Amino acid sequence: NSTSPSTLDAVRKIIDANDRVVIIADSNHSEDHVFEELESYFGFLKKGDYFIVMDTIIEFIPPDIGKLKRKWGPGNSPFSAIKKFHLNYPEIFRHDSEIEERALISSAPYGYLVRK
Repeated sequence: NSTSPSTLDAVRKIIDANDRVVIIADSNHSEDHVFEELESYFGFLKKGDYFIVMDTIIEFIPPDIGKLKRKWGPGNSPFSAIKKFHLNYPEIFRHDSEIEERALISSAPYGYLVRK
């Protein structure tokens, strides 16, 4: 579990104060879990470090496409977690649209976040 105390302790032990950090969230795609990841990990990042939230595209895929039964989908996705996080903590991240503008295809629209 990416947000378990033991996982967070392990991460804490490998990041030095002067490290440049990129965190990529790509596990459970429910809003609650991704929101918890954002809350749990932003403290490891300094100004200019990245938190990349994968599969935000889930928000924009109609729920009737595909046969997979998942707990997440439009309204309960990595994208909705980012929106919720920005509402609660607007001062922490900014969306890096420059990366998206250079990419031809991305499964993470609006998911490239830079620590302010």
